[in-house]
Amino acid sequence: MPEAIMQKSAEDERIFEGYRRWGYLAANLDPLGFLTPIVHPELVATGEAAAAARKFYCGTIGAEFVHIDDAERRRWIAARMECDAPQPDRSYILERLIRAELFEQVLQARYLGSKRFSLEGVTAVIPLLDRVLSAAAAAGAEQVVLA
Repeated sequence: MPEAIMQKSAEDERIFEGYRRWGYLAANLDPLGFLTPIVHPELVATGEAAAAARKFYCGTIGAEFVHIDDAERRRWIAARMECDAPQPDRSYILERLIRAELFEQVLQARYLGSKRFSLEGVTAVIPLLDRVLSAAAAAGAEQVVLA
């Protein structure tokens, strides 16, 4: 478990526990603004710990995980939620997107009029697939089936 999580005072832990339990209600999950976030009474806290917990649990990602019976799994999720996200390698992602677009153009020119699947509208899945397939290969996967 990260050191930052282990060095909290009892009051900070109480605040974080409230946000772990109810923070998903106050998360900004609707980009169109039709659904307003709900502020649970346990989330009305001030101070540095409350601001940090709000940053982790009330952003654009919400996680409801306190109901999970396995305490180790809950701690694992909390540790992942309560750390700063790594910065993406933008040049690598751009290179992958450009390669996918060029491949799409080659297919369009070569198989004119043929029915095929297109990347149009789903190009954002390319970096995700690249990351998942790289992790699978690193873990020893020999075959991947996409359907």
